[in-house]
Amino acid sequence: MLIDSANIMARHGQQQDCEDILAETRTLYTAFLADMRHGGKPLTKGPAWRMSEIHAAQAVSGKDFHFRSDQLVGVEVRSPNDTALGSVDDLVMNPKTKQIAYLIIARGGIFGFDESHVPVPWKDFKAPPTASLLVLDTTKAVLDGASEAKKGGFSIDGDVETEGVKVDAYWNAHPTTKASN
Repeated sequence: MLIDSANIMARHGQQQDCEDILAETRTLYTAFLADMRHGGKPLTKGPAWRMSEIHAAQAVSGKDFHFRSDQLVGVEVRSPNDTALGSVDDLVMNPKTKQIAYLIIARGGIFGFDESHVPVPWKDFKAPPTASLLVLDTTKAVLDGASEAKKGGFSIDGDVETEGVKVDAYWNAHPTTKASN
């Protein structure tokens, strides 16, 4: 029923409403799976919980955060004002430092179809202590203008360093709020 409503909205030009429904569905499903993995605790998360998580988020760089890939992949990315920006589809590791360099954000589409994949520097994200979502201080318009990565790969035709220079140049020209702000 929810998916049918989202499809109808999308067909009638209500893309933002459709994306919000899909983002909320993805959030609830991710929370449900996490709850089931941790002993079947009841699902009690909603919009008020999400805003408290957004406000508690801290910059991931320079902090003693440790994340497993399964904690990040699938996690919803939201703006500080609670706009759905997408979800984490993949991680890109820096081969020299062995640290996370970029997150690939899946945007648009419906359940993986017609998604775009945008690489964003890891240092630009904030996370609450629970890592239940990620916060990126940017707009949909800035994400729309970013270069895309093909599904299943960071670089379209080059190596991580070459592609990283392009991605970094874009995000340096469209800065997010850094940890110092």
